[in-house]
Amino acid sequence: MAQKGSVHLSKQNKTIRLQISTLVDPMYGKRVGEFCQTLKMPVNQSPIGTPNAVQLALGNQSVKPLLDAKALWTNRINFDFRNFKSCFTPFRDKDFIAFGADNGTAFCLWEFFINQKKIDEIWENSQIGQHIQIFDVYFEQADQVDPTLRLSQIKDELLFTGEAEAMLGIGFLEHHQSVSISQYLEITGYDPVLAHAKRRYHDPDIGHWYREKMTFEYFLERERSRFFQII
Repeated sequence: MAQKGSVHLSKQNKTIRLQISTLVDPMYGKRVGEFCQTLKMPVNQSPIGTPNAVQLALGNQSVKPLLDAKALWTNRINFDFRNFKSCFTPFRDKDFIAFGADNGTAFCLWEFFINQKKIDEIWENSQIGQHIQIFDVYFEQADQVDPTLRLSQIKDELLFTGEAEAMLGIGFLEHHQSVSISQYLEITGYDPVLAHAKRRYHDPDIGHWYREKMTFEYFLERERSRFFQII
């Protein structure tokens, strides 16, 4: 484990590629879906890579793992780049992803700036049982709005370091595919519906409503039925 102030990354790491997976919940309509995992880029013929943890070392702090994440969608076509988040203006002509995090929490945010056509495609795929969305994303060192931000792939971990206490990284959408929940589970060993059910059932704000009315086993079965999935 790196100690405080000891992280150093080579500037030769110019491009980092990874996959981000999301779960589209039919209850919430058209959106990129709920964040599932970050993955390494696949090898051989597999369409999906292996799990890839994200860690931060911001300011003068030691390395911290990110334990929770959320995905949001902003329509790039209708977004007013002139009057809001002007640092995004150079990227207005192609779909991109903003990654935000800070040292104070173990939470991060992936915000997808993509066009309506892509959102429609995601929704249509989810309606035929392909609820898992996998986005191939690349980060270019030269495109980062924070000149101190450094990106590095170290074994099964993606590491972001920077001099500021918070960070904003910019990545670009290279490819998108949709797969079924069962296919994703078979390849990765990760059950996104189980993880989704655990988050909702134990949520500190709304979970008490479920816990008072039903067991977790019943709740999980109910959630699986919404995704047309039986395990």
